Amino acid sequence: MQRNFAMSCLPAASSFQLMEGQLEWVPLNPTYDVVSIGYGENRKTYPVMKGIEEWRAALKKEFPREHEGIDKYFELLNIVGEKKRGDKIKFFSFLCNYC
Repeated sequence: MQRNFAMSCLPAASSFQLMEGQLEWVPLNPTYDVVSIGYGENRKTYPVMKGIEEWRAALKKEFPREHEGIDKYFELLNIVGEKKRGDKIKFFSFLCNYC
């Protein structure tokens, strides 16, 4: 069974419980996405790596003079991630009250 969007809004353990163990997780490839900026011959692509530290290192390698800005970006991602995890837990609690 594939994981769908509705299940992606729940924490992994919760979606596993709701799917009664039928959900099968597939590991991501080391480079699982690409950010593309520009068009035509001016187009540059940057890999999005599996693992925060791997992605941070790849960006720092690509932008050696931007280490401070990259660190700040990942700090902000962490803050947003914490907020979203809290929202997911609140949503799951809300959902459980109506199941």
